[in-house]
Amino acid sequence: MATYVPNDTNCTGWDGLDAARPAGSLAMDTEDVLSGGELDTISVDDSNDISYVGASGYSGHHIRFAIDETPALVTQITPTVKGWATSGFDPAQTAYYLYIWDDDGTAWEYMADHSTGSKDTLTDDVTVSITNYIHNIASVNYIDILLMGPLWSASGAKFIYTYYAKLDITASAPPPAASAHVMTTFLT
Repeated sequence: MATYVPNDTNCTGWDGLDAARPAGSLAMDTEDVLSGGELDTISVDDSNDISYVGASGYSGHHIRFAIDETPALVTQITPTVKGWATSGFDPAQTAYYLYIWDDDGTAWEYMADHSTGSKDTLTDDVTVSITNYIHNIASVNYIDILLMGPLWSASGAKFIYTYYAKLDITASAPPPAASAHVMTTFLT
């Protein structure tokens, strides 16, 4: 099993807003690239977090993991995140959602959520139609996840906090390389 975190090579992320939950396309309506420091922060399982608050819509964090595995050999995808969301004025508005991008269906697919109002873990497995969740950009294989909080309203800003994100990939071993067999004929 291989584990990837947001500050690994070719990984990136964004924070931003969307009018819908989940977003209607791969990118949220507005996205700002996370800095290297922010990617470092959510690559370590500790008490430090990144946060985002939007003026309207649903606040979110979009993480893109680059993977080294050949898509056809991947047998399981397991994203794990730690975080929470809250409303500045409505403690009941604490939903924190995890989605994964289905490139074949070109839509975000729901994985898990919690409404604990405090840091909690979300995780789920993809074990079927694996290649639908892996997309290739400029010869790099990626898997995208989206974390979203509650809808912003006039009653108060909605904050999303992410403490940690990782992606575990389980893959089968590649078939052994073909070997050349040399046959020699002896004349007697």
